[in-house]
Amino acid sequence: MNTALATDTLVHEAETQRQHIRVKLPGTIELQSGDGQLLLELHDLSAGGLGFRAPRGALRVGQAYAGRLKLNVEGLALALAVRFQVRHHDPASGRGGASFDALGASERLAIRRVVTAALSGELVGVGDILHTLSRNNLTPPRDAGAPAAGSAGRRVRAGVF
Repeated sequence: MNTALATDTLVHEAETQRQHIRVKLPGTIELQSGDGQLLLELHDLSAGGLGFRAPRGALRVGQAYAGRLKLNVEGLALALAVRFQVRHHDPASGRGGASFDALGASERLAIRRVVTAALSGELVGVGDILHTLSRNNLTPPRDAGAPAAGSAGRRVRAGVF
């Protein structure tokens, strides 16, 4: 037996876990600044924050911002006033992330409902097409005068066996 392995201390590292589920939704983030309006592309959204694409130097990590989150879902635009703090931003790719700051109860509830609807498939994105109209979802009416299929004894035996 190797005694060096038996005396070594085993160290466990906790995996990083997300607190909220993220979904990709079409939308933008409008920020008002001294230079005018800055429009960011929304990358993903969760109940705790959002991911975005921003031009180089547009936002500073650690800085708090206020703006409007605009979601464009199924032809309906939903705008929410949000405050967030930038947690990270990669100038090379433009990708960044922020956590919501002082989000009101109604805004938090609206975001949770949109995320839940997106996860359950109730929301359809711009590129998605439903073909439900091309399906024949109707069945012909039953003939009221037609006898039931099989006798009562046959139906009982079919259910038992």
